[in-house]
Amino acid sequence: VGMADAIKEHAYAAELLSGVVELSIVWFDAETRLWCLSRPDSLPLDQTFGSDLKCVAEIDDVSIGRSISRFGYYAQGSFFLEGMKNALGINLDGFANVFVETSEPHCVR
Repeated sequence: VGMADAIKEHAYAAELLSGVVELSIVWFDAETRLWCLSRPDSLPLDQTFGSDLKCVAEIDDVSIGRSISRFGYYAQGSFFLEGMKNALGINLDGFANVFVETSEPHCVR
């Protein structure tokens, strides 16, 4: 079973990642006077949550926490939600990162 199959078999992860794939969201932020870009792995169509897929070597809390800190995933969700609101006028309820192991058994969380 590969990573894609493991995600498909995980009902909640599959649902979160079922939107439009790799669509760019671009908006102008009036406060910073900068153009912003977000490109989530999945843009929700009929959901209230946005999501992004992240690969980790191990699915334990320590490894996930290290990835969140190292790659700034803690800021990604709010940036994405801001983009959805400003560029598309869509207010989502939240954002979730879906984590999958890069090696078998490709556990998903």
